[in-house]
Amino acid sequence: MVNLASAAFAATGAGLGIAALFQLSRSRGVALAGAIVSVVALTASVALATVYTGVASTAANGLFGGVASIPAIVDEYEDETIGTTDPNGPTGTVGDPIPLGETIVVTRNGETRWEITLTEATYDAEEEVLRGNGASDVIQDLTGDPAQYAYVSAEITYLGEDVANLYEEVYVCFSTVDETFYCTGEVMAIAPGTDLAMTDEIDSGETVEGNFLVAIPAAAEDDGHWVVAGEWTDFLHVTTS
Repeated sequence: MVNLASAAFAATGAGLGIAALFQLSRSRGVALAGAIVSVVALTASVALATVYTGVASTAANGLFGGVASIPAIVDEYEDETIGTTDPNGPTGTVGDPIPLGETIVVTRNGETRWEITLTEATYDAEEEVLRGNGASDVIQDLTGDPAQYAYVSAEITYLGEDVANLYEEVYVCFSTVDETFYCTGEVMAIAPGTDLAMTDEIDSGETVEGNFLVAIPAAAEDDGHWVVAGEWTDFLHVTTS
């Protein structure tokens, strides 16, 4: 504050000194000296004010938990795993997919959070999807590479604390043999029955049943897989039938 005040006085002095240079016919040397001294004082005051402000900010951060004293944030959700209830069963890789009907478990920090079971898959479902959607949605979804609708039925139980958003924490897609993913959020149409991709908050202990809808290439089910992931996990591959 003191340096800012002195800067104001220095600026005033510089202004008056410069004005005097134009108004005085005599004693111009004194006016010039006054102007120069005032400009130097102004520069020094601004520089000191900047330094003091930086020092004060650093001290305050250290005392009151500001930026300078906050450690790097560690994501509490990074310790999330996905697997099956059978440790000796399929691993869920491309070459060793999990069969439909087997329960997949997502754990977070050592505690079971989700139990996910893909139960049955339906392919070439254009007519069924059309009955529940507008024709414009179906035409838009099946333009280009995707040539058919497919959906997989699922049973999902949330076992974490409080409530959770299913669509933010559980991901179900279809992977072709070249590992191109086609996911539920990419289609305009709504799945038959309960569209699980649109399910938001569910309570701890609650189980929901419904379908995940995707648009995929023709005959992709012959050599592709369904894939499932938690919010922070890799995908596990599941058989198509």
